[in-house]
Amino acid sequence: MTVGVPDDFLAQLVKLLSTTWGPHRKQFTVQEAAELAGKLNHVAITAPWLKYLMGQVYQSLANALKLNETSATRTSKSFRLALQALRTTSHLGPSDPARTFHQGEIARAVFHQPIKHPINTSLRKELRLILRALTDTSIPKSSPISHLIERVALGWARTDSCLRAAGGYSPALHMWWYIEWPQSIRLRTLLYIRNNANKNLISINLLEYAALLVTFLISHRIIVNENHLALDPYPHFLVEGDNTAAESWAKRGAKHSAGSRALGRLHAALMIDNLVLFTVTHIATDANVVADKISRIASESHIDADIARIKQEHPELAG
Repeated sequence: MTVGVPDDFLAQLVKLLSTTWGPHRKQFTVQEAAELAGKLNHVAITAPWLKYLMGQVYQSLANALKLNETSATRTSKSFRLALQALRTTSHLGPSDPARTFHQGEIARAVFHQPIKHPINTSLRKELRLILRALTDTSIPKSSPISHLIERVALGWARTDSCLRAAGGYSPALHMWWYIEWPQSIRLRTLLYIRNNANKNLISINLLEYAALLVTFLISHRIIVNENHLALDPYPHFLVEGDNTAAESWAKRGAKHSAGSRALGRLHAALMIDNLVLFTVTHIATDANVVADKISRIASESHIDADIARIKQEHPELAG
């Protein structure tokens, strides 16, 4: 059994993307962006891959709200008075009627500013990608009901990355993996450059997110090839990591850096029509010992000896 949004709602969203947000449009208002984000979020409930394509929509809306607030502060005396009144009631509880009134006045003033904001290249590309995905009949816009309720997981895998390599393992799937990041990647990390002045830095957060995605891929292949789907056609599987930024991106989608949004598009592709639901959870760094040791193997030439040693130290890795 699957759950999805009604066809007419989806048709309205496609029309909105084709008209209000079509290629002819150069600007948008906060109201238009809020309407679009709301409709996309609604579809993303049953098509969760969509939230990984929405980073630039969220970022554009956030930037526009900040500019609207700046404009209202500069041009509206009543807005400035409402802000001042809100500060004077800061000692009151959040449900205080006066405080609630001022918050509502401020929100409405910001939301209804008539300022038009430019649709930049990144946002336009993202909107075009979303429209193509929503109009592609081969891409499902629904989810198995089993993926929308809390269930016992089939098992778990843990993953970790450093600036030189990444790795992970899963006792339930009797697997471990290791990859040495290519030199072209390592040259763009803090191993070789001190700051992001040239906007070329690959952060540890990006490498940790990439490691999560590698774990998704390997785990999915094992689950499918070893016929786990015969016992449960829509299984849940946990992937644990110790990097909070990567976990946030894997759960909710990335909004800021171009690199994280690029990995998000890959994440979306991995989720489309996937019978396995992967859920990311946090593990403390000092508890993620085995994955950490795998990720810190010096190079691929050391794998056999180092894995043998790690298996002796941690029998769970031997399966």
